[in-house]
Amino acid sequence: VRKLTLQTAWLVGSWYRESLHRLAEVTPDDPWLIEKITAADELFAKRQAESKIGVGTVILDFEAETLKGDTITLSEIRDQSKIILVEFWASWCGPCRAEIPHMKSAYERFHEKGFEIVSFTIDDSFDDWFKASEEEELPWPNLGMGQDADPPTKYHITGVPHNYLVDAETGMILAKNLRGHHLDERLEKELL
Repeated sequence: VRKLTLQTAWLVGSWYRESLHRLAEVTPDDPWLIEKITAADELFAKRQAESKIGVGTVILDFEAETLKGDTITLSEIRDQSKIILVEFWASWCGPCRAEIPHMKSAYERFHEKGFEIVSFTIDDSFDDWFKASEEEELPWPNLGMGQDADPPTKYHITGVPHNYLVDAETGMILAKNLRGHHLDERLEKELL
């Protein structure tokens, strides 16, 4: 009955993982149960890691390549900036592309005051990344690529757009997922 309840549950939470582990005490060799426990434990570990990367925590450094093949580290960019927006995007992401004109406007307005944007694409195709970058004419460091690369893996990026606003001096994450006027208001607060 416990297994049937777990198999038919459509709304799961922390109780689900705990219930799976309790059921495993009774039927430890059940293949379905082993598969579900593995998945639940992986999801739990991922959520724990994600909770460590957020507002008030220190940004994780990474290195990645530009379209030209030059390697850049986030710490190098931090040394030359006051505030950084670390932006994860993809060529196929409509909301990402729709936000780029606003980001370019904010970049133009605040760049001379110490604002920098670092974008990282999760595109798996160099051609798609290259084409989108040319179409958008990105003026900031544009790095990539791939969902399984070091930056999106470190930051547990499972969807885009996703960003972090960072105090370059301390490395502290000030905000995340700022878009439109919210980004402008925060940049005004930090840089004006």
